[in-house]
Formats: sequence, C-alpha cells, structure tokens
Amino acid sequence: MTQEKSGNFALKLSVEVLKREIGFDEGLVRAQTNNSVGAFIEGLNILVGRELFDLKNAQARLRSGVAERAAEGHGDPFELPPELEGWTLDTEESRPPHDEKNFIPLEGQAEKYASDIDELKSRIQLIEKYMGEDEALSNPWIAPALLLALTLIGTLVAQFVIHSIVGALIVLSVGTMISLSVFQKEVKRYESEVRRIHMEAKRRADAKDKLVKELGECNLRIQSLREKAEKILERSGAPPDEGINEFRSRYPNLFPSN
Repeated sequence: MTQEKSGNFALKLSVEVLKREIGFDEGLVRAQTNNSVGAFIEGLNILVGRELFDLKNAQARLRSGVAERAAEGHGDPFELPPELEGWTLDTEESRPPHDEKNFIPLEGQAEKYASDIDELKSRIQLIEKYMGEDEALSNPWIAPALLLALTLIGTLVAQFVIHSIVGALIVLSVGTMISLSVFQKEVKRYESEVRRIHMEAKRRADAKDKLVKELGECNLRIQSLREKAEKILERSGAPPDEGINEFRSRYPNLFPSN
C-alpha cells in the first residue's frame, strides 16, 4: 500500500471511529494491519481539533494485545475521551471549540526547524564559498629549471674561462643529475598536493550534499507541521473575539505570511 493510500485509509478509519460506526480498538487493529497506526492517531487528533489521542498509549495497547481482544469483544473497549461526549462529525455545529493550546507545541517545533533551516543554509553557503576558491599550486618546473640554468652557466665558465673540457663535462653531468632529482621530488610534491586538493573538494561536496539532504528533511517536517496546524484550525471553531489573521500572526512559523 502506497503512503498516500495508507494515509487515506487511516483517515477513513478515523472518521468511522469518530462517527461511532466502529470502535477505537477495531480501527486501531485495522490500522496496524496496514502499517498506518501513526496516521490513524494523527487523523483522529486533526479531526477533533485537539491532541486527545496518544500514539504511545495506542502502541502499548496493541503490544499488550488489549486492543485486539477488545475488538473481538473479549475485553474492555477503549472509551473515547470525555471531551468528545455528545460530539460528532456529522454537523458543522459539532466542531470542537478553538483551543490555542493545540498550536503552542506545534509552533515550538516549527520554530526549532526554522532555526535549523537558517543554520543549514548558512553552513551550505560557507562551504560553497570555499568550493569556489582555487588553491594556488607552485610550479614543479621552477626549481629544476633554475638549477639547470646554473648548470649551463657553470659549464660555459668551465669550458671558456677555465678552458677545461673535463670540468665542463663534470659540471654538466652533476648539475643535470641534481636538476633531474629535484624535478622528480617537485613532481611528487605537486601530485601529492593535487590529490589533497581533490580529496578536500570531495569532502566539501559530500558535506554539502549531507547538509542539503538535512535541509530538505527540515523543510518537509516544517511543512507537515503547517499542514497539521491548518487542518486543526479548519476543524475547530474560529478563534473567539479576534480576526483569524490576528490569530495566525501569533504563530508565524506555523502560518507564514508570505
């Protein structure tokens, strides 16, 4: 069963329970069969406009087998909260009263996620700043080229000033060997620096990918909280003695103006 179908099934069960068409325990057992216990409890709370049903208690009732026995008529059934006595989904007048306590914890969670989002964006921008900077590398040819130039000068001095062909050959041979050795060391150092830079770039890219993923998860969580708050507000009575916009302004993370 897809997540959307599972959510629709759980909401259908929630409606049937609140209309007293089936018992809470039967709905709970059927929700467990479809791996939608959390959606079932959330649907109940959204429909009643208050946090009257607890997921942990429902899961404990399932683990102990009490819910299944009650659904089969062999135990005490779960009684709906007393706040719902005489309440039904059948008419608009039966909507639960507006209770601001429903929005305070949701606003706190949304505020935390909003803060996390700002921090994640800041860290991503910092990584992108360093990713855009090119690290300068020294040319491996410079040192051996200078040594080779000095070797050639020494060779010319030995041949034309001292007039020693043997000395010139010795200077040329030794200088060339030294230049080649220095060049090999410089190339190894250069390659090592290139590898280090590539590894650092990969590390930053991986860190950015991880932060982007966390940012997406935070956005999904805060969006879920906002949708839940909208549904609770829709199902409950309007805020008393005040405009709806004034009420929304007190919870900017749940009801953003833009």
